[in-house]
Amino acid sequence: MWEYPHETTIDKAYEALKYMEDTHSKNRQKSICHLCLGVFQKKEPNVIIGWCGLDGEAEIGKTVLFYMIDEKYRNQGYATQCAMELINYAFEEMEYDIIYGGCAKSNIGSYRVMQKAGMVQNSFYENGDYIFSIDREAFLNQKLYGGIQMSDLKQLLDDFILNSKNILYDNLIGIYLHGSLAMGCYNEKKSDIDLLVVVENDLSREMKQQYMDMVVALHNKAPSKGIELSIVKEAVCKPFVYPTPFELHFSVAHLNWYLSNPKDYIEKMNGTDKDLAAHFTIIYHRGKTLYGKEIKSVFSEVSNEAYMDSIWLDVKNAKEDIIDDTMYIILNLCRVLAYKKERLVLSKQEGGEWALNHLSDPQYKNMVLFALEEYKTGNTMSITQADAVKFAEYMLRHISDE
Repeated sequence: MWEYPHETTIDKAYEALKYMEDTHSKNRQKSICHLCLGVFQKKEPNVIIGWCGLDGEAEIGKTVLFYMIDEKYRNQGYATQCAMELINYAFEEMEYDIIYGGCAKSNIGSYRVMQKAGMVQNSFYENGDYIFSIDREAFLNQKLYGGIQMSDLKQLLDDFILNSKNILYDNLIGIYLHGSLAMGCYNEKKSDIDLLVVVENDLSREMKQQYMDMVVALHNKAPSKGIELSIVKEAVCKPFVYPTPFELHFSVAHLNWYLSNPKDYIEKMNGTDKDLAAHFTIIYHRGKTLYGKEIKSVFSEVSNEAYMDSIWLDVKNAKEDIIDDTMYIILNLCRVLAYKKERLVLSKQEGGEWALNHLSDPQYKNMVLFALEEYKTGNTMSITQADAVKFAEYMLRHISDE
């Protein structure tokens, strides 16, 4: 009934306030008639910047969340914070089983707000606009970390630290977390637990095998993509050496090799890895110290040239790779372009979110939206090979032109 943020008359304002007062008095657990709240900033508590709430009257049989933020305050996270608090209130205080939301097809910002709040787009209005929802089970899962309890994840990392200390002793300089878990967008179905271990001296073959046996045992307790780690010597961290030598590396891609022939693996799994420039950069800017020396005392900053070369290697064959790994390549291209244009060090998810605000072509924005949806929910995006290749060509052209 309001036309906010447009100006209104005193009479209409009083009418709106009376409506709120009347409907708020009718709200009960599992039955919200209408809840409307003003949105304020802490630094300007007397200035209203928007409205948000839950509406049980707009659609029969549904309680729908809403938010309206004044244009000059948008893209600052206020709508997302409102949506998350409203969802929490609906499930925790009002004992709801499901909450709905919706937005126009063209409203990319609102689409992302509901995604960030944990809602899933799973149906459409008759005009093609999006319908979102979140049920109690999904809400409760959000209180877990990537689908596993925080306590379980912490125990896994604690075990990794303790075992590393017991095996490496005084040779251990530090253990550092990077990747999506460090950047706050971990997804147990799509993300590795990314670790970098720094040592002072070379590792013997016996110590490498003992360490690998420990890693594999913990990897089997981890979520589906498991643990990915590299061990490097402190001497290559500061000053940074590129391409970067490493002592040992492990990921799920190498599991069968190690299990079938551990001696061969231990002997051959060393050398240099340009990917480490990307890992070092994330650690330096956004990583977490799990054990040992603090990050800035161990690592020097990676040059722009080395980091760009490292992430470029991951996307240079995107036109071919995007056919088999569409979601990953779309989001990876986005974060590479974000770095090339603005020197932003982002996760895949953050790269996709950045692209929604910077790509000009609506078709490609929609592809990014669907890639983000797959990353978050696991629902495979639907896109033709031809469109995927066009997206890769478009992004590679812009990366090369910058």
